[in-house]
Amino acid sequence: DGQRMVTASYDATAILWDVSTGQRETLRGHLLGIHSVCFSPDGTHIATGSADGTARLWNVQTGEETKRFGQESAQYADGRVVMSVCVSRDGQRILTSNRAAIQEWDLQTGQLRGEMLRGYGVDVLRLSHDGRKLGAAYLSQGHAKLLDATDSTKVTTLHLPSKTYIWDLAFAPSDKQVALATGNRQVTIWNSENGGLVRTLQGHTDHVTGVCFRPDGQRLASVSWDGTLKVWNPLVDQTARAVGNDSVSFANACFSPSGQQIAAAC
Repeated sequence: DGQRMVTASYDATAILWDVSTGQRETLRGHLLGIHSVCFSPDGTHIATGSADGTARLWNVQTGEETKRFGQESAQYADGRVVMSVCVSRDGQRILTSNRAAIQEWDLQTGQLRGEMLRGYGVDVLRLSHDGRKLGAAYLSQGHAKLLDATDSTKVTTLHLPSKTYIWDLAFAPSDKQVALATGNRQVTIWNSENGGLVRTLQGHTDHVTGVCFRPDGQRLASVSWDGTLKVWNPLVDQTARAVGNDSVSFANACFSPSGQQIAAAC
């Protein structure tokens, strides 16, 4: 509803913010840094994924942990870090990723249902708006994969130059296109059905670390280590606006549901 925002940090906490007042509530419980955070589709819960090897579900109203997925450990292990987390559109499943696979969990019981892309480490995991596709990318492999959410054997691969870093991935509201934030200073837009490259947006001077479509699909925001946030018209490869300065390095950005504001983390 645009009234609340959630952020996460390597200090092992997530913070729920009131956008209007700036009041905050801190969610504590993870043993190590949090790499990913998102709201459930109905807005009643927050999911977090941590380097302690667990994903957790939190009640937005009470701030209490309601469910835990995976075995926690205070000992850092690269292969166990939950790099990304998302909740299915029907609210029945939670999806997590690490350097070993994508895991599918039953949200009610906390039990592991199965795994996808076993042996393909996934740093970035996103669910399409209609819930039918998963977007997955490993940071430095130079390609992303789009999976059928009900049949993970159906895979479309998006090929970038070898070893190109992929920092973020975002589906357009129509789900017909997907944008990648890359380490070669570009945002690339792809056809999500056939995997074809549609457009390349150029203008950043350092790694592009985050991308997000406006809810109407008419604008796309990107942020970069170059200290700028750019808003693009993705249909014509044109920058509509750019803000920022050299003293910060942005990590990610997100449009508000109204499309009138952008939150950026640095």
